[in-house]
Amino acid sequence: MKRNLVCSFFCCLLLLAAGAGNGLAAQNGKSGKNNAKPIICTITNYYECNAETGCVARSAKELDAPRFFKIWIKDKKIELLGSPGKKYRISRIDDEVMINGIVVLQGIESKGKHGAIGWTISINSQTGGLTFSASGDEVGYIGIGACTVDQ
Repeated sequence: MKRNLVCSFFCCLLLLAAGAGNGLAAQNGKSGKNNAKPIICTITNYYECNAETGCVARSAKELDAPRFFKIWIKDKKIELLGSPGKKYRISRIDDEVMINGIVVLQGIESKGKHGAIGWTISINSQTGGLTFSASGDEVGYIGIGACTVDQ
């Protein structure tokens, strides 16, 4: 049942924000440009964590999670691509902040009686390195990946 929470999260969402200089900040219009080009990201490694088993490596297929997604900074949305067996989905970015070259994006996915998941995505604006985390009722998920950045 808890695995359905991550499925709901990934199927309604995913997983980034503005960066520095001509990189991710340009995507957000903060560098004076109004670039509507999306940031393309992938999560290469997923982990499912709980008190009983600790953290266990999982495949995108096991979690019914997408491997690729687009982040539209200006529109504050994330478009999931190729979620297993599903058409693309859109998730809203509720908050974004830039700290020391790291873009932090946050949001919440809710599925009513099935619970809710809060998520955070951190992207290094220079290297494109991505870390994703999500947590719900007694379960957490971690993802490691990378995004395109214009240098």
